[in-house]
Amino acid sequence: MKLWPIALTLAGLAYSHGAAAGIRCGSKLIDVGDFSAYVLERCGEPKSRQVISGSIGADSPVIEQWVYDFGSRKPLRILTIVGGRVTRIEDSGRSR
Repeated sequence: MKLWPIALTLAGLAYSHGAAAGIRCGSKLIDVGDFSAYVLERCGEPKSRQVISGSIGADSPVIEQWVYDFGSRKPLRILTIVGGRVTRIEDSGRSR
């Protein structure tokens, strides 16, 4: 059995989840699956919040993007929040 296809797949998954897997706010790590209330408690209000789709009380969940700026030498961090939970964390270049 050749293991390289499995190793290549695992490496790709690790890379895609890589450095943007979590963010540190103080001594706490924020990661995918955390509640938005926990993020607000630990990181404070984001630089910007944008509702992408959905509405409160509708059948589809509210999808938001929150942008955090942790300083000019660090990348902006974009959190995608679906139904009140973090589903994705991305880097977005350097803050301005």
